[in-house]
Amino acid sequence: SDSLVALTEGEKNESLFFGVGKPQQWTVIHSGVEINSPGALLRQYQDRLFMKEGKEGGLKVRESLNVPENALVVGAVARLEKVKGVEYFVRAAPLVLNAFARSPSSSSSQGRRHSSGDIYFLVVGDGSLKPRLEDIARRLGVGGRVIFAGARDDVYDMLNAMDFYVQPSLNEGMGRTIVEAMYLAKPIVATFVQGIPDLIRDGETGLLSPPANPDALAAAVVRLMNDKTLASRIGRAALDFSTEQIVGGGRFSVERMIYLHEKLYEKIIKKN
Repeated sequence: SDSLVALTEGEKNESLFFGVGKPQQWTVIHSGVEINSPGALLRQYQDRLFMKEGKEGGLKVRESLNVPENALVVGAVARLEKVKGVEYFVRAAPLVLNAFARSPSSSSSQGRRHSSGDIYFLVVGDGSLKPRLEDIARRLGVGGRVIFAGARDDVYDMLNAMDFYVQPSLNEGMGRTIVEAMYLAKPIVATFVQGIPDLIRDGETGLLSPPANPDALAAAVVRLMNDKTLASRIGRAALDFSTEQIVGGGRFSVERMIYLHEKLYEKIIKKN
């Protein structure tokens, strides 16, 4: 190949580390992720963040899953395959619940006081590991708190039903669902792997956790639950970062992805 395209700097650097191509062959072009009007998202930020007015889709999802309206929902969207690390999300669930069981007076990031009985975990997606993950949840005693919603075509409504989003991947070129969660101003916890740090800047647009580490994952989630200021700041920063208008369009827009590919093709044609 004359040219190679990576979704993120992290993906490019990992590819180079393993001997794929030369630095001058690589171009970074983010995958385009559909979004409604950025202005509308900005105006609706406060409503979108913590399950208030304007979140009818999320409320309907909660009702369909028998999740109380005022509960805290921590969610993940992924194929249920090993690389997505959902097992560690499931294993983190009892650790989060135990943290609130030990400190029942802890205040959540929504300003309400929560106990472990107010917290649910939502897994959206399907795959070969689903039976194993359900079994792990049962054996850990959180079968009633971890909800497996299966494959869905209403991902934005599912995301809107969540208060916090977790991406527990063991490897991830970029993470389109991370971007979707950022569009909805969700406070995000994600793993420090491959391309994710190009989206999640630790302490700024989310919190980063080492992969395959349910203790660290749970600690980051509990930190957001207990710190309203941090969660609000991270959610707003994630929204601002993901919708920022730069050369070619919004940072993760389809328009910018096409623009950058056109520029790359023009460059290749001129060389030839």
